[in-house]
Amino acid sequence: MENRKHKISVVAVAVIVGWLIVPAEAGQKIQYKLNLRKGQSYYVRVISDSNVAQEMMGQKSIVEVTAGFGYRLDVKEVDEKANALVDCTFDWVKFRQKAPMMEVSYDSATAASPVPPGAQGVAIFLAAGFSAKITPQGQAEEVKMVEQLRKNIEAQIPEGPERKQMLDAFEKQQLAESIKELCLTPMAVYPDKPVGIGDSWSRTVSVVTQPLVLDNKWTLRDRKAGSAIIESATTVKSNPEALQDPAVKMKFDMSGKRFGQIEIKESTGQIVRSKITQDLSGQMQTGAAPVSLKTHGIITFEMSDRKPEAVR
Repeated sequence: MENRKHKISVVAVAVIVGWLIVPAEAGQKIQYKLNLRKGQSYYVRVISDSNVAQEMMGQKSIVEVTAGFGYRLDVKEVDEKANALVDCTFDWVKFRQKAPMMEVSYDSATAASPVPPGAQGVAIFLAAGFSAKITPQGQAEEVKMVEQLRKNIEAQIPEGPERKQMLDAFEKQQLAESIKELCLTPMAVYPDKPVGIGDSWSRTVSVVTQPLVLDNKWTLRDRKAGSAIIESATTVKSNPEALQDPAVKMKFDMSGKRFGQIEIKESTGQIVRSKITQDLSGQMQTGAAPVSLKTHGIITFEMSDRKPEAVR
């Protein structure tokens, strides 16, 4: 009987000690980083759902837009600083737009007919891609288009006086910047030093393809089941110094907030899932008539080392 009591007390002590150790481990600071492995393939899905309410000269309208991109990320090399050289190939695109007197819907996973007018801008990415260097902090550098994407773009631009201007814009890496900001920027969230629960870190980013500045702040909120739960909060404002094409004769003045949650797999640094909500308001100036804008959108980003069985 005494031995049994002794065993029970030992178990009880072990449970209590174990319970006490958990908070201590959770309080440790960890250096989160993206740990891509040479020879490994990863599968990424980026989906943006948004609606834009606009008003011009008393006339109001709402436009709903969904754009989705899926690509396979193949790691070719990893250097001594853990920078990963990757090739990315698009294997899925989706586009839906609903506006007054106009609706476009296209999903490459289920489409059995030609690409409808209005969806060619996303369809050109299929079977094409880009290359890049991705740092352990998730920041993309040296983004370059592969030749197939360039050929796809050239095939979609009709002959005419604007063809050369549009091709010149792509040559100036505007498309590469668009790809970077859409497909890779969601990964640039890692801290540059070890952090513990409750710690925050910040980074300001200028969006090249839009006249916006993002003041980002991330906070490690929790650690559970091998994952880090990070809160994301961003202040968005216009960037008066951003380059705008004078030929377009369009100027944006927008501001607002982004907020959401990011889940990172601690063993690999992969962003398992990121869901960010964006609310912006302001106006667009086209010629003499200003257009009031108010947008609401949700951007999701997922990364896995297994190919998705189905695309949403």
